[in-house]
Amino acid sequence: MKLSTKNIQHNPLLLAFILLSAFFTTSCSDDSSSTSDAPTNDNVEIGFTTNTTTWYDGTRATTYDNTAAIQAEGSFKCWAYDAETTTVNTTSNVNGITATWNGSSAWTFAEKHYWPLTDNLDFFAYMPATPDSYITGPTYTTARQPQFTCDMSGTVNKEFIWALVIDQNRANNGTSGVELTFKHPFARIYFKLSEASGTAVKINSITISGSVFYKTGTCTFDSNNPPYSTWSDKGGESSLGTLAANTPYLIIPDNYGSQTITVNVSWDEWNSFSTDLTSSALTLDWQAGYSYTYSLTVSKYGLQVDTSKYTEQW
Repeated sequence: MKLSTKNIQHNPLLLAFILLSAFFTTSCSDDSSSTSDAPTNDNVEIGFTTNTTTWYDGTRATTYDNTAAIQAEGSFKCWAYDAETTTVNTTSNVNGITATWNGSSAWTFAEKHYWPLTDNLDFFAYMPATPDSYITGPTYTTARQPQFTCDMSGTVNKEFIWALVIDQNRANNGTSGVELTFKHPFARIYFKLSEASGTAVKINSITISGSVFYKTGTCTFDSNNPPYSTWSDKGGESSLGTLAANTPYLIIPDNYGSQTITVNVSWDEWNSFSTDLTSSALTLDWQAGYSYTYSLTVSKYGLQVDTSKYTEQW
């Protein structure tokens, strides 16, 4: 049936029905628009994924070589700063909080910490959560440039590693988590006996010539330039002391020039016989974040040190 204006005007019930229909249609339409445009305040929890870039007497240390080693350590300390500042973000309130590995799939805080709705955050973390006594700090007095000092003249039990990731936010990282890639601020050296030496040879000790190796220094995280660690104020030069095979040693990075390696060895068939064998001169240019493996080939007539493939990013 076709309704004319005249019919509507003379039928009060029909007119009321049409007006009510228009009202509810408009109201529903407005509610739908308001709901879709309004921001949500649902809390999004901060989460993490972790990985890492693959000593003289008393400086032998446990090192973190891969993701499994980081998870085995089980904890790290973390801060979340307002981007490009030294101010801890008050919404997330991640202020020197320890994150722990749950043993299977995730890093968690004892209490939940949530993303701000829109702000960018800079995350700084280090491991172990309580550094060994040879580390002082780290501090975060300059945005995106944390620092620590070290004194390696005493005992070093564990390597110190750190991570800095900038401009993280809820939109991009709320689901995937903050990816912390821990960097190695030290260099690592390692000695092993080559298979060519045979099975009867025993390495008793290893020494490196020179008394130029630094024991103290200050390291600053440099997020723009690999290997991400800049060393300054290096001092306390001395020898490296007596080293052992199959053991990692942490070293303050530097170009230590031309040095020789001396190995004291003995042979099983001559229990009372041992001797010192010295290599030719080697250039020891050790950089932060690199591991240097020296393969030692020992014979009764000399020592050969293989360095053709001894450097790998760590």
